[in-house]
Amino acid sequence: MEIISNRQELSRKTGNTQVQKYQTTHWDLSKTSNLTRSEIRVFNHIQEPSIAVLSETDEDFEVQIAKALLEIMTDLGIKTFPDEYSQNRIVYFLQTYYREMSIGELKLAFELAFMQILQVDVEHYNSFDIKYLTRILNTYRSYRNEKRKAIDKKLEQDKPEPSPEELALRHRSFVNRIVDAYENYKNEDVFEVRITWLVYDFLLENNLMEISENQWNGFIEEAEKIHKRRLINDKTSSNRTQRIQRIKNFDILRFKFPDELSRIRNIAKELALKAYFKMLKDKELNLKEIFIKSGVYEQKK
Repeated sequence: MEIISNRQELSRKTGNTQVQKYQTTHWDLSKTSNLTRSEIRVFNHIQEPSIAVLSETDEDFEVQIAKALLEIMTDLGIKTFPDEYSQNRIVYFLQTYYREMSIGELKLAFELAFMQILQVDVEHYNSFDIKYLTRILNTYRSYRNEKRKAIDKKLEQDKPEPSPEELALRHRSFVNRIVDAYENYKNEDVFEVRITWLVYDFLLENNLMEISENQWNGFIEEAEKIHKRRLINDKTSSNRTQRIQRIKNFDILRFKFPDELSRIRNIAKELALKAYFKMLKDKELNLKEIFIKSGVYEQKK
């Protein structure tokens, strides 16, 4: 990273008329008036080009980073700009661990910290180092992620209802993906179905699959064994004690906690769907022809 040692040099390099090369998509927030002010601020900043994009496409990326850091340090009251090694380390951390953030978010993170909106210690002891930078940005990331959940939910609610043509297109695409998955299974013996429970429910609702009570109980029994094996082999769980407790009390917990039973049912649906594909393959049946004859290619009203 090229060292920018003082404000005069920075001003000379950046200027006030720098052309913004990468335009971002600007949403019409007038239709999302239920967003709070804090949500709008985060929303506007996350629409800017990310650090990952800027570092790969903008030759002035390092200058933009330096300018943002100088603004932040001015607000912090830090008089000495980091040396070349420190600057390189800062850029490395930003490009490696904060790639999804924009430069606007960097400044927003510290602004929110100054205003004590973020619950983080802003004391810097006159040193702008990696430990201090990451403490602020990690706290902001948690704040931003919570805001984005609320933003995404509100934007989803504000989306216009799809037209009948769009619904028909989505339906046809969904059906074709099922056909493609079956053809892949038939020809390559590879079972790859996205959201198996949704496909299972679709086939069952359209009377394209018949599952007797005995068959379903058999799938559930096998699904319980699979789910329990996964719990035993799960080495990534952050709470080992809780995982062991779930295994020891499996028969009780699967009824006590709906999520456990839901996972078991979804595994059972996957087993049933795979058995359905096998049956079609063994009988040399054409799933697309079955769909056409049943009329499921047409979007129901």
